[in-house]
Amino acid sequence: MNLSGGSWRDWISVIKPRILAENLFCAFAGGCLASGWQFEYASLIFMLAGTALVIAAASMMNNFLDRFRDLKMERTKNRPLPGGRLKAGYVLSAGIGTALLGLVILYFFVSPLSMMLGFIGLLVYVVIYTAWLKPASTWSTSVGGISGSMPPMIGYCSFSHELDLGAWLLFFLLFLWRPPHFWALGILKKEEYRAAGYPLLPPSSKACAGQKFKCCPMSPLCLSLIISYL
Repeated sequence: MNLSGGSWRDWISVIKPRILAENLFCAFAGGCLASGWQFEYASLIFMLAGTALVIAAASMMNNFLDRFRDLKMERTKNRPLPGGRLKAGYVLSAGIGTALLGLVILYFFVSPLSMMLGFIGLLVYVVIYTAWLKPASTWSTSVGGISGSMPPMIGYCSFSHELDLGAWLLFFLLFLWRPPHFWALGILKKEEYRAAGYPLLPPSSKACAGQKFKCCPMSPLCLSLIISYL
């Protein structure tokens, strides 16, 4: 299979499947918590499908915007876009189309509230985090955590149909975990980030203790799911 010069593996790579899977688990967990495991499977499938498309779109747009800076980092220089295996225009077009499809599914088959949350997550991740703050400010990881905290809220509000205390608790649970996760990565790859021009906290390697947060990021949600099931 050859799409715009790349293979199907390249296209899978630009949607960041590991991140996609983690965020879909968060959305699923939010839905289970709100419904008490009593949900319609059609609603669950549409919620997961719409959320997956929005997350995949955000990752494609992130790859598009980061393609030049990725060339300066050993960890990212062989990605499909900086490596020249995919054309930037095709990836951007696919990202926009995928985002629109995901938002339409969330609006018509789940709820307008879920669509709004998906749009906020997409906007924060692509425009505010990737395009604006990531190359310019150490606040990027904190603000970017907003987008990473949207999937459990989407899942939760798909069944609660309101932004109640449970939705906000899920948001803050994920939001507080995100910075240590990114800081740990920044410590491990700090020289590469400096070469690429990313101002990333924390400045001291003593903060490597944050790496512990990276080992099992979903454990709080797993515990919440078990408690809700019991």
